[in-house]
Amino acid sequence: MTTDLDALAMSTNRALTAAREHAVGWPVNWASVCCIDAREWRSVHGDTGLTVVISEASPHAHELRAFVAGQLQAEWGDVEVETEW
Repeated sequence: MTTDLDALAMSTNRALTAAREHAVGWPVNWASVCCIDAREWRSVHGDTGLTVVISEASPHAHELRAFVAGQLQAEWGDVEVETEW
């Protein structure tokens, strides 16, 4: 499994730009929010997946994580989205 992780990070940042319109009450620092990491992983059981990490958003920003995952779905399939301050 080889993925263009730079492209995944750019797609995540585009999703974050789109998220601003829907962000009523979301705990996010919109001045600095961005994707700081994109990972491709494989478990010892053979499972594989993609994860992106978004900085400057609360770990409790469930709506933001769901929105970004939904935006990424068409192009990237299931992507786990993590948020951190």
